[in-house]
Amino acid sequence: MNDYRALARCPPGMRISDIRAESEINELTGLVLLKQEKRVVTSPKNPLKPLHVFGIIIRDAEMDFIYVTCWGSREYIEHMASKFEIQSIVRIKNPIVKIKNFDSDDEVYRPWTPSDYCLVLNEPIGLIELTDESSRPDLISLASFPIRDHNDFYTLEDLVVDQRNKINQDANLLFCIREVKSVQEIKNRNGQMRSKLELIIFDQTKDYFKLNIWDKELIKFASSWLVKKTVIFAVDLRLYFNEYTKCLEASTTSRTIFTVNPDISEGYCLYKHAKACQFAQTLPIIDQIKDKAIKTNIESLRKSLGQALLSEFVLIDAVITSFDIDSNLFLFSLKCKRCNLDVNLISKKCPNQNCKGQDIGYTKLVNRTLNVSDHTSTLTGVKISAKLFESIVGMTIEDFMKLDDEAKTRLKWLFLFERKRLLIKVTCQSSESDENAFLKYYFKLINIDELYDN
Repeated sequence: MNDYRALARCPPGMRISDIRAESEINELTGLVLLKQEKRVVTSPKNPLKPLHVFGIIIRDAEMDFIYVTCWGSREYIEHMASKFEIQSIVRIKNPIVKIKNFDSDDEVYRPWTPSDYCLVLNEPIGLIELTDESSRPDLISLASFPIRDHNDFYTLEDLVVDQRNKINQDANLLFCIREVKSVQEIKNRNGQMRSKLELIIFDQTKDYFKLNIWDKELIKFASSWLVKKTVIFAVDLRLYFNEYTKCLEASTTSRTIFTVNPDISEGYCLYKHAKACQFAQTLPIIDQIKDKAIKTNIESLRKSLGQALLSEFVLIDAVITSFDIDSNLFLFSLKCKRCNLDVNLISKKCPNQNCKGQDIGYTKLVNRTLNVSDHTSTLTGVKISAKLFESIVGMTIEDFMKLDDEAKTRLKWLFLFERKRLLIKVTCQSSESDENAFLKYYFKLINIDELYDN
């Protein structure tokens, strides 16, 4: 920690540590530690008049920071929010002091702050003004000071090793940026569009881990982070298990706070590691494909097929509407890896005498196709790989074949009509003769991702 932080002379005036329930505050200056995206809230008392709101946290000392809620009309809230960003220095004018109610839902979903109070700004008297950073170097220095103890975090390896006990838990992480992907717009089950930014992160213990950022203000903040140069101390990330990738991942919540390039010894060590490290492998192929895939719907895909020769990967938000897996009859087949002949499903033996006695193994195939639908149309005859099938049903094909037909049907209804983001490979084959020419398209489901409700 730099000595000048403790020695810096602060201008006179109200400080966060001075706030009491009876305080009347004309103005309060601080560093914006967090800025949350604007929301619309419907009041039970007046449902026809929606309320607009956003929250921020300001800080004026290492362990003095407070939550501020700003309420008003859409125009007022948009005007206030447009004045500043995370890490700006702002002046809060005419806030109302409220004692925290620790039992309320508001406090459960707000970031933790050490103050016993919170502040409220109401239209029209409550104001937020941007302040010249050069006038408050004492506040600028706080941007790199974490709000938790310097060693209060998990390594990525800690999470993976103990992932069973980490699912649906909050965690603090110290990490560096490996990749910043493009922002995606995702519609949740309520029909609302949400923005999502996916990051690939790493530390000294693990070189690949996914973090999803949902809040628009956090996305804007994170979009400037640099690969292998930006170190982040993240507080209160939510951990969850992605059933389709079979991996633990992290996501931001309404309580998440990021500290960029934290001024702690662990942060410096990670920065040195990031500068020198060479990743053992490239990013997973499936992520590279998704980045280049075309986002579309089924009707638009059909139109494009009729207009041009197309062999592409597409992303479609849709549901699986039909997949006949209720019995084993002709559902699967096994192919010998050596001669490609059909392998007996029961004995797992290849009929080719040249393969007899050799432990060559076999390739699994799913013979039946499925149908997928979105709000525009239905795509029929979509193939699926054995690996993805096993991921969906949560067991190997060999174990699935042991289930009775009733169990297969119950399992099928766990994933039918669940809206997901589907990655589909479109392959075109042409056939020509002297009299005519035609194109035939094949579709194969490559990957399934959740569409989150955050």
